Amino acid sequence: VGGQGQRHAQAVRGDAGALERVLTNLVQNAIEHGGRHVIVRVQGAAFEVEDDGPGIPPEERERVFEPFHRLRPRSAGSGLGLHLVQQVVERHGGRVALLGAPGGGTIARVEFPVVSPAGPSTSP
Repeated sequence: VGGQGQRHAQAVRGDAGALERVLTNLVQNAIEHGGRHVIVRVQGAAFEVEDDGPGIPPEERERVFEPFHRLRPRSAGSGLGLHLVQQVVERHGGRVALLGAPGGGTIARVEFPVVSPAGPSTSP
């Protein structure tokens, strides 16, 4: 597992434990269902988990977020991991997307709203 930081990380407001589970789930999925290499990138208020595995077919990239949906019906797991990832990310005002990686494999991209260091701004 490798890591790359292309820009400075920005603050994200939310439940630290739930956000840690999101990252952990995406890394575990990349290790179990991906290839031999996993890269985690932090970019501003977003992060990506990339693997070099077989990838997820474009027509399946939305369906894998449905509860109990699995690409390989006999594979391990309940089929709830990506559904729960999506739920947590959306409850934090963010979004998650699955993309094809340039050399094959999958990129799971999670984006959150940017939080200013001074906290939320108030309008006059």
